[in-house]
Amino acid sequence: MTEAGSGYTTAPGVTVVDTNTDSPGEGAVATATLTDTSALGLVTHIIVEESGSGYESAPTISITGGGGSGASFTAALADTVTIAGTGIRLSLSGHQTAGGQIKLAYSVASGDDCEAKRGSITLNKSG
Repeated sequence: MTEAGSGYTTAPGVTVVDTNTDSPGEGAVATATLTDTSALGLVTHIIVEESGSGYESAPTISITGGGGSGASFTAALADTVTIAGTGIRLSLSGHQTAGGQIKLAYSVASGDDCEAKRGSITLNKSG
């Protein structure tokens, strides 16, 4: 997240677009989440629901609607590790906020027919 924006009363729409016109990736789906909308209405997270495929560079993230303004995000491609002989795949991506928090998103899957488990972790500065 580069800017949380303000004034959002509902979660804005998120559009993921690959700018690589020669061989664009496709299928990525993401949703936005807000802080308490009765307060500042800040967009706090973009959650990747589907990672899509074929992305060779980070796509562009567009935020629209929701009644607020100013939210912006920068995408990054996740690193994926397959643990040999187990069929377990781990994908991890993250960024550091302007306030110093480290935000990580992960996906873990086991085998080709297993639904991936997704989540996020936020690390705060201490002291």
